[in-house]
Amino acid sequence: MYDEYKNNVFALKAMFPSIDAYMNFTEDNDGKIINSVIKYAFNKGIIHHDTEPAFKNFIIENKTELTCKPIERININDFKRKVSPYRDTAQQINSFIKKSKIKFSQINYSIFSRLINEECNNPTKRNAIRLISFWICYKKPELISVCNYNNLLELFGKINKPNNEEGCRIAFSLYSRGNTIGNDVVIWLKKELKKYISNNIKFTTYKNQIKLQFIDTTTLYIDIPKNFSNNINHLNHPESYAKVTNDAIDLAYQILILWFLSKFCTKGKFIAIGIAIGNFSDLNLYIQAILQAKLPSESVIRLTDYAHQCVLINNIRVRFCHVPKEVEIVTGEISNIWWITEFWNVIYWDFVPALLKESILKSEESLLNVLWFPDTINDICDSIYAQDSSIVTFLRSPQNILLGLEIAKTLYYRKKFWEANEIVRIILSFKLNRII
Repeated sequence: MYDEYKNNVFALKAMFPSIDAYMNFTEDNDGKIINSVIKYAFNKGIIHHDTEPAFKNFIIENKTELTCKPIERININDFKRKVSPYRDTAQQINSFIKKSKIKFSQINYSIFSRLINEECNNPTKRNAIRLISFWICYKKPELISVCNYNNLLELFGKINKPNNEEGCRIAFSLYSRGNTIGNDVVIWLKKELKKYISNNIKFTTYKNQIKLQFIDTTTLYIDIPKNFSNNINHLNHPESYAKVTNDAIDLAYQILILWFLSKFCTKGKFIAIGIAIGNFSDLNLYIQAILQAKLPSESVIRLTDYAHQCVLINNIRVRFCHVPKEVEIVTGEISNIWWITEFWNVIYWDFVPALLKESILKSEESLLNVLWFPDTINDICDSIYAQDSSIVTFLRSPQNILLGLEIAKTLYYRKKFWEANEIVRIILSFKLNRII
């Protein structure tokens, strides 16, 4: 039977399961919020005086009752079930905040995803956990031993605790045949890497742990640490590397397309991208071996044997070469290099921002002239169509199939079907067995 007094008692006990939890609350919040919570408890008849000592006594008196019960554990899937759908739960919590006159800021439904995917490292997130624990235990007091603030804080702390010893190392190496790799190219690469990592939500979980480092003057690498999102992440099972593998390949693809579009991508300059997974202290030899190997020109994104296995086990949407290249590591170990030949061309990999902003891909007239009536354009090399134009870049090098497919994908999802089809036709004329 519903009992408002009892439910409020359990909800406040869930929000403040210990005096330490209360002290942390006072550190996170100002006097207005603290006093509003105490006043709420007083108005509901839970404490007899609207003072902090009275509220502290309530917490201390209820601590024994709470901790003498067996403390159950909650996992992330349990949590998702209890708060789904996120939007509805957020609305209910905000309605309670407004009605109760507690001075907490209202929460956005996105906070649930942020708690799951990011470190719980600021008062906003900790206050969200307090409100969530209050709301769950107000609705279902029997869940107090599972969904109290301390338990939820511990849950999110484990989820987002980075394992800085293991993860994915992705290296970008610039090299040339007859040309010098200048400092301007390295600066461009470093800038693009930093920009994509800082702007992409995929990297929010661990972007504070990611640092650009140099192997040599023309080779940069970053380490993406594995997070403890569940029990399997404590093991070296390939499934535990699912997120870091997917994020590394996404980063490699984005940088590769940007390289194709940059002024530095010439016949004499190249980029090789290596991906290795495991314990960071063991990965340098593998990274250097796959970057230095002489492979076909299209083998830009290269993976070690174990990284290749992680892709297959986690069903990440790429295709590889049919026959890998066998190389010998410095230690004498024989290993295989696998390179990516194709990417899934539906909405799986992120669009490349540079193509979304490109004016020619938005203009029907420009597309018409470039694709079907190029002879109507005078001095195309000096015209607007040659400036930052992905299509002109592709038409100059139709063997650059990955760029062509990204252009076709962008056009297709803008409902420019004829234009997308023309790009696909050019790709197939170059390589008939290509899977689109």
